[in-house]
Amino acid sequence: MSLVLVPGNWLYNAGVIGFLRVMEATGENVEGWFRDDGTVEVEFAADPEHHAFRWFDGLYERFTRENLSPEKAKIWEEGVQRCMEAGTPKERCRTLAIWGTLFNVYARGLFNADSRYFDRTWPDFVRFVSWAMQDRTTYRKEGIPCGFCSRSLLEEEREKGKPFLTSEHIKLLGASPAKMPNSFWNNRSDLAVCSTCTWMILSYPAGILEGRGIRYFLNAPSFKLMWVLNRVMRSAFSRQGERTLRELFGTTLMESALRHQLILHHWSMMNVEIVTIRGDQVDFYTLPADRVAVLTNPRVASLLKSLGNTKYLSWVLDGREERLLDRAQQLIRDSLKNEKSPPQEAQDLLELYTLIQEIKIPTGGLING
Repeated sequence: MSLVLVPGNWLYNAGVIGFLRVMEATGENVEGWFRDDGTVEVEFAADPEHHAFRWFDGLYERFTRENLSPEKAKIWEEGVQRCMEAGTPKERCRTLAIWGTLFNVYARGLFNADSRYFDRTWPDFVRFVSWAMQDRTTYRKEGIPCGFCSRSLLEEEREKGKPFLTSEHIKLLGASPAKMPNSFWNNRSDLAVCSTCTWMILSYPAGILEGRGIRYFLNAPSFKLMWVLNRVMRSAFSRQGERTLRELFGTTLMESALRHQLILHHWSMMNVEIVTIRGDQVDFYTLPADRVAVLTNPRVASLLKSLGNTKYLSWVLDGREERLLDRAQQLIRDSLKNEKSPPQEAQDLLELYTLIQEIKIPTGGLING
């Protein structure tokens, strides 16, 4: 059984990337699910309960490593160990550990967050997963379309589920109809959401990067591209120290070009963005297409990395590459005064400046250079 997922808005995309990271943590080869058209074909076995427990197991793995302090993660793990020593299967113990956090901190009551009532609630979650695994492309077109994937909701999930997006689905951006609809969804409290998309949204915590009180997600028009960019961003963030958001963005593009031979079409360049969440404030940051073209040029990326000076990266990000030429000339003058050969740094800066001048972006084509 398989489902094809198509890129949509940033929240849904972050959820899908989170879902894929959770599945990867269970041992799935998710990189084999990506398709060249930017979609992803998720593979499922037939048993929804099996997938439900596996998902929680993978979510626990990601969440404890990336979202909890070492002290808190240790407390969780000790609780899981005590649970297992009492004869409970590991997958159930991990599910119980994260259950209340998921349905209270991130979602808000989509399922009963009190783990004391887990046995009563679990069959409802398994039924939800069985709905989520349905291939909606063969389902009748009439009825309520999902506001995320545009496919029709199943009759059973419309009648027995929670088909309209509220803070129960995601606390950050879901509407609160009893008080006021959320303006993120155009003041609508009746935005339909199918179980497949709900499951992706529940995976959202695993799709975002958290650090220094800010959450980050790199959004793009292709799931394969998002997978690469967000993976590289996590790696860059762990090494970067106190760099700016722009430098994090630039470093991610450079390393993606070097490590994954990233090549972007012009349209993709204009649609790559970093989403940042501070508390309940959501902001979007993009780079001009010409800067994306420059930074994803493998030779430019290699030179910037070997130079190793974030000041040079900042100049490139700002479009002030003439400063590179000025710096190279200064180094050459200094070396001539001291009767020495120009340093390698000056040669690299001159090559970098020349490359940037040569890079062009043909409309609708690939990057040259």
